[in-house]
Amino acid sequence: MQLNLINRKRELSAATPARASIVSKSWYEAKVCWQALRRAGGNPYLKGHIHELLVRDKFNANPLRLIDRKSALLVKSPTARAVDLIIMKSGKVVHRWQLKDTPGSIRKVVRHIRRGRYSSVQILGTRETVKEFEKAATRVKGLKTIRPSGVSSRYATSLAQRAGAAGAGSIPRAFATAARTGGVWGGIICGSMAFLQSAYGLSRGRVGVKEACTHVVREAGGGAVSGAVAGMAGTSAGVGIAALLGAIGLSGVLATASIVIVPLVPAIVVGAAVKSGWDRLWRRSGK
Repeated sequence: MQLNLINRKRELSAATPARASIVSKSWYEAKVCWQALRRAGGNPYLKGHIHELLVRDKFNANPLRLIDRKSALLVKSPTARAVDLIIMKSGKVVHRWQLKDTPGSIRKVVRHIRRGRYSSVQILGTRETVKEFEKAATRVKGLKTIRPSGVSSRYATSLAQRAGAAGAGSIPRAFATAARTGGVWGGIICGSMAFLQSAYGLSRGRVGVKEACTHVVREAGGGAVSGAVAGMAGTSAGVGIAALLGAIGLSGVLATASIVIVPLVPAIVVGAAVKSGWDRLWRRSGK
């Protein structure tokens, strides 16, 4: 009985990082979807607004911001033509950013740059947008460059699909992107926590090198698998509830809240169940 309790405690301890990674990622993505929908509504261009929110949050979450006292703010108008984000320092605007998630219409961006629309701002683009721009820029001398924003267009599009934005890319690609980002996030979080636990155990002489390495591989793999499945479950629920609400004609705050909150349940529940199943498989294999 006592041995079973000890094993159960170890199982719960091992599952905690996976559950924490799933919950934190699901809640953050829900927050981004909520803010994007409240700002712009469920339109085909929602991925652009999601890109802006992701860049803002990434900038503000950087620990260096505590040192240089800078912060990123969205401009008030969601339809502003030249400026999407402003960077503040000590109450003053120090940078103005235009954000681009337009890999499929890069010629239009080049045309606007040549006409001087963005002469007073810095342009940041998704990875895919920068890649396409670099191809086009080689044919135009002296063209203003686009800096990478550090956000993938596929990820922003996947969140737009989850939020029910009509025409925001294909659903299968949204599932694939949700699985990939969820798997990477879960694998990194769980693998990092397992590495720290193993390093501490090695330093105390409580575990051997083989056991420590096995623990890291097990947790990183479990976190990746559970994170990938949780991402697909959340996206599937988001797409489904958005289609249902559209079919019955429900809109407004209640519809937005449903689109954002409902996907949290399957993402968290299914992700946790997959991690538990993963742990059971490893225990049965004797590892």
